[in-house]
Amino acid sequence: MLNSPGLVNDRFYLSDVSGTMQVFKPAEKFELLGTSKMGEDVHATPAFVGGKIYIRGVTHLFCIAEQNR
Repeated sequence: MLNSPGLVNDRFYLSDVSGTMQVFKPAEKFELLGTSKMGEDVHATPAFVGGKIYIRGVTHLFCIAEQNR
């Protein structure tokens, strides 16, 4: 079962209830950019705020952001 996808800039973010997040580009041909496992079930659509992705897992709230250099 999938959660609702999110579109940010030129990327779709889609997670399933088992906690796997897939990132892909909207294009005529499918282009998977990456996959990440959260390590727990995710029953909510990710939230995108201020350049960060918030993902509510069953027991944790994850925040993913680009590392400042």
